Amino acid sequence: MRIRLVILLAALPLLLWRGVVALGQTPPAKPPKTVLVGIYQNEPKVFMDSKARPTGFWVDILKIIAKQEQWDLVYVPCEWQACLRSLEGGIWI
Repeated sequence: MRIRLVILLAALPLLLWRGVVALGQTPPAKPPKTVLVGIYQNEPKVFMDSKARPTGFWVDILKIIAKQEQWDLVYVPCEWQACLRSLEGGIWI
């Protein structure tokens, strides 16, 4: 019994040091989440440019948020009312 206690006490500083080192580490990266984004023609807010790329100031803002939140954005072209109906119904076109 006494030998186990001595071994435990001898190992305690190592265990504490390992815990302190682990606290300083950044957590592992979470896998990206795919977020569907309805996009419609409403310049300059959101629209598809001449090369069919999502463009506009809302797109720029969403890119920044997506990077911080580790989202993969997938833009789905739709008309405004169709986008709203999909969002309200929890389904996608």
